[in-house]
Amino acid sequence: EVINIIPSQTKGEGTLLTLECLGIEYHTQQIHIAKPYYFEDSFTVAVSIGDIYNANAGSEQPQLTNHSLIWLEANGFGNGLPFFNANNHEFGLNEDTAYNRWMDLIEGAGAAVSAGGALKFFELSFDYVGQNSISMRLRPSGENASPITIKNAKVTNPKTVGEQEGELSNPTGTNLLAWGSPEHGSLPVDNSRYNSGIMTFVFRPIWITGTVYDVDARVKDVDTSLGTTAAKHYKANTAHTAGATFAGDIAKWDQIDMSDEFGDSIQYSPWTDEKNVVWRNNGCDTELTGIHWTYKKKPFKGKPLCHKCCDILKGIRTPNGMKV
Repeated sequence: EVINIIPSQTKGEGTLLTLECLGIEYHTQQIHIAKPYYFEDSFTVAVSIGDIYNANAGSEQPQLTNHSLIWLEANGFGNGLPFFNANNHEFGLNEDTAYNRWMDLIEGAGAAVSAGGALKFFELSFDYVGQNSISMRLRPSGENASPITIKNAKVTNPKTVGEQEGELSNPTGTNLLAWGSPEHGSLPVDNSRYNSGIMTFVFRPIWITGTVYDVDARVKDVDTSLGTTAAKHYKANTAHTAGATFAGDIAKWDQIDMSDEFGDSIQYSPWTDEKNVVWRNNGCDTELTGIHWTYKKKPFKGKPLCHKCCDILKGIRTPNGMKV
């Protein structure tokens, strides 16, 4: 997935658009887990972590597969952690991501069994089954069915942070120029609130038959009869239990869009708000033709003021004696 979109412009290279991408397994670093395990082996704990990830992943996040299967080098997927090391895992003291919990198991595996290890080293990676599915490859170190050699990247045009002009980042938000400092304040929160609304809207759960929905519950549903995969979003107007089909319950839902949820109430960019007013007041024609603005045919002749301002200021002399 594309994580950051970074535009830049230099005299030597012109305009560039840098895309920073991550594999979809980075979603395992977005789901947090807090659960203690007592007298459990490493294999069972790793399976449980994967199950919790799947239960909490959003509808647009990939599902984890093969984490409950024993690792076989011939298959190239599965969970290779041992069954024989029953220990206590204090994962309930604080929240951490699913990926970090797996890494905790792996990092301790080299220790003695009495210390929670297995006297063996492991490594973790994932295969892409599809754009919505990842397959676990948690295996003993060195057991790679298809070894991959990663070449060193050659940096040809390094840039410092101060030279970055802007950045579109997912899911942290949009950065314009630079963040503020404790001494000088910070940027308005409008961008973050707007991006938060987009993320909430996009990752909204799909309607499920048999589910109890309260008033104002929000879901999305795809009407396959229209020949499209685009989902429409709805808000419940009546508390009910979902029937066999969404079409049968359509009267209990009101269709909504982004403008209803946050688009009309949160300003995406305070810096560009009401710029049409600035455009109209910069000395060009204030009369509208349809939805466009038209310039006066005659030049300004050194008087870049709107006509209404000229009427108000008529007769006032400037300090150098020039009459407006």
